[in-house]
Amino acid sequence: MLATALPAIAEEILHSVVNIDLMPSKQADGTRMLTDYFQGVRKEPSVLSPTLVRQSGSLNHFILIQAFATRTAYDNHGEADYVRSFRSALDPYLGSPWDERVGDDITR
Repeated sequence: MLATALPAIAEEILHSVVNIDLMPSKQADGTRMLTDYFQGVRKEPSVLSPTLVRQSGSLNHFILIQAFATRTAYDNHGEADYVRSFRSALDPYLGSPWDERVGDDITR
C-alpha cells in the first residue's frame, strides 16, 4: 500500500512514524530489508534525522521515524522508485498493514 494524500499542512517539518509488524516466520529477511532501506534513507538529503527502532521485547516489531523539511519533500520521497520498490517488496513480509502516521511538531 503506498502513501495516501494528506490534508493541507503548513510548510514546516513533517514527521512520519510508521509501525511495522513483520510476520515472525519472515522476521530475519524482513529485518534485513528494513535495514537496507534505512541505509538508503540515511543518504537521502530530504529525510531529516531518520531512525529505525526495534520494539523492546519483540524481534519482529519496528518503528520507522522520519522527518521531512516540507510536505513536498515527503511527497517526493514517497514517490521515489526505491521507496515504492521497497514497500512492494516488504508487503508480503508484513503481519499487519503498513501503519503510517504523519504530522507536525506542535511544540514549535
